Amino acid sequence: MSSFFEPSAGGDNRDAFQVIILGGGGGPIEDDVTGVLVRSAGSFWAKNSILAVDAGVHLSAITSIIGNHLPGAIRPKHAESSRGPHASSSGPVDSPKLVMTTGPFRDLLLPHETAKANALHLLQNYVSTYLITHPHLDHLSGFVINTAAFQHTTRRKTLAALPHAINAIKAHIFNDIIWPNLSDEEGGVGLVSYHRLTEGGNIALGAGDRRGYIQACDGLAVKGWAITHGDCIMQPSQRGSINQEFPFPSSSDGRRGSRPNNPLSPTYRRQSSSHSELNSKPNVVDSSAFFILDERSGKEILIFGDVEPDSISTDPRTYRVWADAAPKVDAGILRAIFIECSYDDSQKDNMLFGHLNPRHLIAELSTLAEKVANFRKTGNPNYGGASTGSAKSLSHPSQASTSDADSPRKRRYDGSQRSGDDGSQRLRDPPPSLSASTSEPQRGRTPSPLSHQPMSSSVSPGTRASRSGFVVQGQGVPPHLRNPDASPTSVPLPAGPMQTRSQQTSPGRTSFPRRSPREVLADVNRLRTNPGQFTPAMRAALEYETWSGNRPEPAKPLADVKVVVIHIKDTMKDGPPASDLVLAQLIDHAEAAGLGCEILVAKQGESFNF
Repeated sequence: MSSFFEPSAGGDNRDAFQVIILGGGGGPIEDDVTGVLVRSAGSFWAKNSILAVDAGVHLSAITSIIGNHLPGAIRPKHAESSRGPHASSSGPVDSPKLVMTTGPFRDLLLPHETAKANALHLLQNYVSTYLITHPHLDHLSGFVINTAAFQHTTRRKTLAALPHAINAIKAHIFNDIIWPNLSDEEGGVGLVSYHRLTEGGNIALGAGDRRGYIQACDGLAVKGWAITHGDCIMQPSQRGSINQEFPFPSSSDGRRGSRPNNPLSPTYRRQSSSHSELNSKPNVVDSSAFFILDERSGKEILIFGDVEPDSISTDPRTYRVWADAAPKVDAGILRAIFIECSYDDSQKDNMLFGHLNPRHLIAELSTLAEKVANFRKTGNPNYGGASTGSAKSLSHPSQASTSDADSPRKRRYDGSQRSGDDGSQRLRDPPPSLSASTSEPQRGRTPSPLSHQPMSSSVSPGTRASRSGFVVQGQGVPPHLRNPDASPTSVPLPAGPMQTRSQQTSPGRTSFPRRSPREVLADVNRLRTNPGQFTPAMRAALEYETWSGNRPEPAKPLADVKVVVIHIKDTMKDGPPASDLVLAQLIDHAEAAGLGCEILVAKQGESFNF
C-alpha cells in the first residue's frame, strides 16, 4: 500500500521527492532490512534517475513490489498515447508492454510481462547510484549479491560513500575472497565505480546554499557527515582498516571528532596528525548521515544510517548534522528525516549496541529543535548551549547538575530547564561571538536597538531570507548586537503600515510600538509580499521587533518536518509488532517535548512523497 503526503496548492509545496521503502526493518529477518529508493519527483522516470540509499534488501523487494501491483497495469495500444503525466520521453522504454497504474512505480513504463524481468529492467536502467551509509551487511548485502545483475549495461554502477565505508568495502568485500572484485580498482572487473565523498561536502563544488553538494543521479545531489554507530571491540590494527581516510586535529575542548571549523568555510584546511594521535582516538564504528538535495526545487531530505545517542557516545558527532540541518528547518527546506529507532524504551543504554530507542531519538530531535530555536534568535545554531550541542538524554533527568549541564557528553534532559513552549533553552545573554565590538557584551545588558545602520531597501546577494520573519546578513548577526556598547538613541517612528499602532514611550526618548506577535507577523508577511512599501527605517524597526521579544516564533520548532522511523528490530514474538510500541513511545515523548513533528514508521512497499 502506498502512503502519500498530499501536496498543498502553493507552488512551494509541490512534491520534490519520492522515497520508496524497499526495507524498513532492522532484522533479524533478512528480507526486510534497510534499503530505500529516492528520486526527484520532477525527473518523470528518466533514465538513471533513481538513487538507492543502502541496499540490505534490493532487487528482491523491487520484484515483490512490482509483482504486487502488476495485475493493475494496463496494456497501452500506443506507447506515446499511454504516457501518463509522470512518464518521460527520455525513458529507456520505446515500446512499453505495460504501464503501472498503482503503487510506488505508478506511471512507469515496463517492457516485459513478468515482475522479475521488469525488476531487472528497472535496476539496470533507472538505478544509477548506491549511496551506502556504512558497510554492515544489513545495509549492503543486497547490493553485493545483486552485482551479478549489473552486467550487460552501458555504464558502471556508482557506489558513493564517505571514505570509511568505501575503504571497508574495498578491503573486506570486493577482495576476491568474500566476493569477487567487481570494482574498477585494483584490476577488478569494472562493474562498480567508487565515488569517495568528502565529509561535510566538497567546498570546491556548488555555490550558495548548494555549496558542497555533488550530483548523485539525475536531479539529486548529496552531502554526507560521519556519525558514530557504537564502540568497536577490536583495535584498528586488528580490523585491517583505519576508521578515517585522513585524521583531523582535536577541537579546543580536547575531544576527537570535531574539526576546528566548518568544512564549508573558506578558511577550513585539512591538517595531518601523527601516528600516536591516530592511536589515541576513540575506536568507534563509523556510519553516515546524508542530506539529499532535489536540484529542481531546492528541497532536501535527511537519511541516517545506524547511529547511537550522542549523550552516551565516546565520540559524539550527530550534533554536527543537527547544526547543519537547523537553518534548513528554519527556511522550510528540510522536508523529512529518516532515522533509525531499533528498540523500544525497555532496552537499557548498555544494550543499545550503537542504536537508538525512543527516549534517545526524541532527545536527539530535541537537540535539533534547540538548534533551530538558537538559529532563529542569533543566526547561529550552536549558540545557547555547548557548542557541540550533544543530545540530552531523556532517560536520567536526575543526573542533571549545574556543573555538567553544558558538558558535551554529560548534558541531560530536564523539562524544568525549558522556559519556552517550543522545548528549547531560551537565550539569557547576547552571544559574545556575534559582537562586532572588541570588548565582550556585558551580561544581562539590553543592547541598543539602534546601534546599527538601517538596512537598505534592497537585499544584497549575501543576504538570506529567513522564515523567522527577519533578514539575516552575512553570518546572521542580529543588528542590535553589532555594537552592543553603543549608547541608546532616540528612534523616529517610521511612516507606513506600522505607524498606525499605539506607542508607549519612556521619558526623554521615543520607543518602538509595542505590538502583539500577530501584528508583527502581519507586517512580516507584508514585507515578504510587497517589500516596496517598507522604507529602510521601517525595515530596521520591524527587524528590531522580531529580535526584541515580539517576534512571532513558532511554538513547535519542528512542525514542518516529517520524521520517518526505520530499522526497528522485529522481536519475532506473538502479539502486536514491535513497531507499534516504538511508535507509541515516540509520540508520547515528542508531545511532552513539544517538538511538533509528525512521526511515522516506514513499512516495506510504502512510498512517501515530500
